[in-house]
Amino acid sequence: MKKLLIVLLACAMMLSTAACHGGDSSSKTSSGAAASSGGTTSAGGGAVSGGANAGSAASGVTVSGAASKVPVVVKKSTYIVKTVKYEYKENNRNYRASYPQLSSDSVNCDAVNALLKNTALQTMNSLGTAKAADTVTVKVSDHVACQKDDFISVTFRETVDKSGESEKVSYLRSVNYDLKNQKAVSASDMVQKNSAMLTALQNAVKDQMSDKKAAKYPTAVLQSGMKNCSVYFKDDRMGISIPVSHELGDHEELIVDYDQTAGFRTGNAAWNYFIKK
Repeated sequence: MKKLLIVLLACAMMLSTAACHGGDSSSKTSSGAAASSGGTTSAGGGAVSGGANAGSAASGVTVSGAASKVPVVVKKSTYIVKTVKYEYKENNRNYRASYPQLSSDSVNCDAVNALLKNTALQTMNSLGTAKAADTVTVKVSDHVACQKDDFISVTFRETVDKSGESEKVSYLRSVNYDLKNQKAVSASDMVQKNSAMLTALQNAVKDQMSDKKAAKYPTAVLQSGMKNCSVYFKDDRMGISIPVSHELGDHEELIVDYDQTAGFRTGNAAWNYFIKK
């Protein structure tokens, strides 16, 4: 009986082992089939997506037999600014000036270059080069206040010294040029000379001058000066130069943040280069 029981137990163990191996084989076959059905091959054989995860990573990509073209973004060429030096020393004339000139492969710069040159040499051209009885010295320096792809703002600071006169006189002129629309923009094109502008100038006087100096710039001086003001532009703020008496220095530059210009900006499209809507 003991021998028979041992034999029966051995048979039972063999049957159990066979059943386990059969289950593993079935599981492997099922898993392999799932893996095979998960991937799809494109019609042209160009790419294979490997199931749900791969399909998610490639969303928005069109798969075809030929490789898809990637759009090429070409950045517009920016213009190059070079400084030109001008000097004339004859006939008791001592002239010296600098002014920028632009060059570009994508923008015609002839008009703006002519304007920049003529603005820098304005006083010298008006005085001429004929022999002068007294020595006349004119100096002009330029500064590019703002250089954007479609806009440039340049200031010219000038001093005129005539030996027959006791003191030098100084001026500030500016050129603001919309390269996209190929035209210069004046102060009147960009600002309304109204009460909001006067308030902005009054605030600038308080913020940028000592109390002693600010006392010399009452409302009447600012109102008179803003009638013939020059403006120039920076990346984050604008400059307003008002003509004043010789005793006050001939002109005064005040800086106004763009967020303070809402009340006196015009509708000129050039504001879009500085004010983001």
